Amino acid sequence: MVNLYGQRDGNLGIVKMNKEHRYNTLTLGLINDITRGIDTMNNDHTLHAIFLGTEKGQHWSHGSDFKSILHMKKEDNYTQI
Repeated sequence: MVNLYGQRDGNLGIVKMNKEHRYNTLTLGLINDITRGIDTMNNDHTLHAIFLGTEKGQHWSHGSDFKSILHMKKEDNYTQI
């Protein structure tokens, strides 16, 4: 399953999260995917805006995954968020 989709609609870049079965909980992996997706869109200077949404539109996000935060803190990678 793909965690993130990217597309364009004219001058609008669209980044859609696709983990609604997990309520788009922000894990380190999904945060990295979103960052890469937005960075990719940002490199296209013909885009005027970037929209971050969801594939099905039912659940935007239930927030951070505390297991990921605790794991990063344990490894002293807390500044990655």
